[in-house]
Amino acid sequence: MPLRSQLLFFAGTFFVFLPTGLLTDVSKLGATSASRLALSSLIAGGTAVAYVVVARYGAGWMAVLAPIHFSGVAALDKWLGPLGPELAEDALRARLGLDVGLTVLSLVVGFTLLSTFIRVEGARHGRLRAEVDLARQIHRVLVPPLAQRLGGIEVRGLSAASGDVGGDLVDVVETADGWTAYVVDVSGHGVGSGLLMGMVKSAARVALRGGTDV
Repeated sequence: MPLRSQLLFFAGTFFVFLPTGLLTDVSKLGATSASRLALSSLIAGGTAVAYVVVARYGAGWMAVLAPIHFSGVAALDKWLGPLGPELAEDALRARLGLDVGLTVLSLVVGFTLLSTFIRVEGARHGRLRAEVDLARQIHRVLVPPLAQRLGGIEVRGLSAASGDVGGDLVDVVETADGWTAYVVDVSGHGVGSGLLMGMVKSAARVALRGGTDV
């Protein structure tokens, strides 16, 4: 995945999970200081990104990260000390309104980033799919199945791709002096490899029918 797409996905994940830190202030009735609340929110978003990164390496690493996460949160709470006094009436309403507003804003930003990620990756996948389809068509035209009888010999050949696109060339050329069959393995499986295969086939046929060295 390109670096830009990875950054979009990580940023979207961060902002989607950032509100989990803000919402802890609701249950504490605004007793969390602004600096502590900001730190808690940053840790919540960063931890979500850490889980996403670690998940790439398997569930075993998730089991390693989880206790580190919970023990780290407990140690941080102990280091920061007790919460302040709970808010009431107008002060509480103002704080909860701020928490809700920041939560909605963070979710909107996260959704926008993830939507951009989906759009970018969708366009990239579409281009790759179009290239694969074009390469498959080139291969089908350049390497049709062989089923010929040359004198007393029957020649049959088929290039069957192990994946979406194959890179093998099988061909037979008949001339006045006899016939030549050859197999070529072209490195790669994209449009570039298909064009290279076409040039190899054309050069080989010209050389063989012209009586020159291949």
